[in-house]
Amino acid sequence: MARRYKIFGSVADGTYVTDEVMSADYQSGTFVIAFYDAGGNAVNPTGGTIKPEMSPIKGQWHEPSSGDITIDATKVIAGVATYVMPVFFGNAVSGRLTLDSITGTATTFEAQFWRFN
Repeated sequence: MARRYKIFGSVADGTYVTDEVMSADYQSGTFVIAFYDAGGNAVNPTGGTIKPEMSPIKGQWHEPSSGDITIDATKVIAGVATYVMPVFFGNAVSGRLTLDSITGTATTFEAQFWRFN
């Protein structure tokens, strides 16, 4: 069985962290993100980056084990994204992402850290 940990927010430079503590029952996971305009429609950013990380212990963050370490936001395409989904191996207590210079019509985002065995 898998579990999703979600982050919702307004598009602005900064770091966003999952609200709840992740279960230690999961050993791996992936990261996905989508951007939306003011009407709630999925949109394609025209620039910027997304950096996902996971924490196995409070105060320590790790990059993905494979996939895109930093995602080019122009590859977060509505419909069929072209970034290589970041994959994390090992336990984690939380996830975070950093948005930097996201441009275009996006006003909000939804990110999901999927955890599974």
